[in-house]
Amino acid sequence: MGKGLALDRVDDFSESARLKIVMGAPVTFVTGKGGVGKTTLASLLSREAHSHGERTLFISLNRDTQSDHILGLFEENNENDIFRSQNFGFDVCIVTPSSALANYLSAKKMGSITNKLKKIGLLDLVANMVPGMRELLILGDIRSKAESKRWDRIIVDAPSTGHARSLFNFHENTLTIANAGVVKTQSDSAREFLKNPDTTQVVIATLDHAMPLSEAREFVFELEDDLGMNIAAIIINKSNAAHSKKSNSINKHLEQVFVPIYSYPNQNIKPKKRNLFSIFKSNQKVSNDLNLNYKITNDKKTYITLGTGGVGKTTTAASLALAIASNDKKVALLTIDPARRLGTALGLSDPATSESYLNPYTYEQSEEEESLLHIFQLNTDTEFLGLLEKTLDLETFNEVKENTFINAVARMGIVNEFMAIEAMHRLVSSQNYDMVVVDTPPSHHVFDLLEAPKALERMTSSKIFKTIVGASTMASITTNMALGTILRPIKGLLGTQLVTDAIDFMRTLKDVEEVFTSHCIDVVNYLEDDSTNYVAICQANTASLEQTSNLVRGMYERNYFNISIIVNGVDLLDENEIYELEQFSSRMKRFDVDTTIIEEIESDIPFDIVKTIAQKVDFDT
Repeated sequence: MGKGLALDRVDDFSESARLKIVMGAPVTFVTGKGGVGKTTLASLLSREAHSHGERTLFISLNRDTQSDHILGLFEENNENDIFRSQNFGFDVCIVTPSSALANYLSAKKMGSITNKLKKIGLLDLVANMVPGMRELLILGDIRSKAESKRWDRIIVDAPSTGHARSLFNFHENTLTIANAGVVKTQSDSAREFLKNPDTTQVVIATLDHAMPLSEAREFVFELEDDLGMNIAAIIINKSNAAHSKKSNSINKHLEQVFVPIYSYPNQNIKPKKRNLFSIFKSNQKVSNDLNLNYKITNDKKTYITLGTGGVGKTTTAASLALAIASNDKKVALLTIDPARRLGTALGLSDPATSESYLNPYTYEQSEEEESLLHIFQLNTDTEFLGLLEKTLDLETFNEVKENTFINAVARMGIVNEFMAIEAMHRLVSSQNYDMVVVDTPPSHHVFDLLEAPKALERMTSSKIFKTIVGASTMASITTNMALGTILRPIKGLLGTQLVTDAIDFMRTLKDVEEVFTSHCIDVVNYLEDDSTNYVAICQANTASLEQTSNLVRGMYERNYFNISIIVNGVDLLDENEIYELEQFSSRMKRFDVDTTIIEEIESDIPFDIVKTIAQKVDFDT
């Protein structure tokens, strides 16, 4: 392939291109920054394979209302059951860690004990708490389906790139805790499965904008250089670059990327027709229900941004924090999104650094004591080990540092929600800041965050947890024998030493439970307090607006009422778009939710977008 301008290498994502991709390997993982349309593209590839007589299975790892709508799924379609897409005719399966573990145990003739493990909660505990186990189980289930030869092509709607890193790089975590035994064997097999171009390939979906293209480029290098995976293509959604050959962003960000690149125009949006009247149309025509500026008020102490990936959530959070700090307020800006794009949005010299400080007037990085804007990107393992160090005595802490399970569990995705709570508690309780702004993970993980304290309480109060750590009254001989029977298949799967380390971890968790539970209660109180405001971020299209409506309803059902909405990327000259936004704003008024619209900003420099949005923020004292 030639190495000229990236635009010269962009082809049309035609039927022949789609067929070439799906026939490239039996299993195709489709990933990309949240909000770029990867589910739509994954279903498109599945339809292409199915239309050519290939026995096709679409696997979803993250079920939501949008994917249900695209695929034609119903509530009664259960995890890991194989059912037919009502819209397209190919097979569909929803794979979760727990369902994959149940499948594994059943395949090992342990089906009778699987129901017992489910009943007492140990199945979920193992599937979600052993480092790397979530990813290993999911990949093992996908590999098992591929090796069954029941399907010719399997298309996997993989997580967004931030979470896909954990999925594809699971081997590092499993090696930390298991150098031998079943886990090591399964881990090695799954790794070879991912690296073999004859079995597996990756398609990266993106948009023709600076942030998603930058993330796609980084992910290409990571998959190729670090993980040795085969990349079938980059697909630039909602782009006509193959025909127009116009895009500075594509040339800039994909210049050194030499994999097939395709552009795919949005098939559902007609070209906008503008006449002289619309060009000179005044913004005064916008309904009063739509605010053109977002208002920050002094009675709010915390602003938490919510939304799906790719809608400008991190950019908007950075803009709010910058606007507040430029009004002589000391602000803590925290991102708890594993993708960690905040540093890029703010133009930091080291985008991945955990702590940075910015002067909101000069936009220069500065020393801590000289800055009004303090930027924190959650480092889960540092936060976790810091909590243990503050809570445990020195001798116990030194012991747990040597526990391989505890060191590995600090890097687990499930710990991210708990440590996000701890980080928020640290910033708020310090009373060092006038306001705290929090950038959360994509919306389907938001409720995991908000409900993390209750999840911890359920786990630590469960019978199996109390029995394992000895928190309940003296267990009877019968109970101990039953526990031994229950743990036997788990030891066979994980190894005796790993199970022993896991039990030590749970006992350590019990030691910090009281302190952490207290912190959780404090955080829940301030999350529910009137001084906390939730800002739902979306884009000006029907799908994004519908997702935001569902998010607002979900927040209200959980008794979080202080919500406002910011719609990014609005075309103020598009009468149809404005009309749809007015209807949306009217519906949101029923929840007493205000809607602010931000005009589309044409820039390839993320920090310029942050600064422009910040100018649309009014500080009401």
